[in-house]
Amino acid sequence: SLFAQYPALQLSEKQSRCVRHGAQFTFPKPDGRYRFYGADGEFLALGQVQEGCAKTIKSFFEVNGLE
Repeated sequence: SLFAQYPALQLSEKQSRCVRHGAQFTFPKPDGRYRFYGADGEFLALGQVQEGCAKTIKSFFEVNGLE
């Protein structure tokens, strides 16, 4: 509810991987801030779309370490 003022965007598997790896990706949406959700519905990040390019502002997913 903290970011409820930003629209939600459902990402594809490929786009979700980009978010998880900190990579930018093409996303033809209007410029602005969005809540990014993975293909499985998990909230991943607060993101920014600018000139058709999406990037993460702040991620909210757990990073699994190597064991």
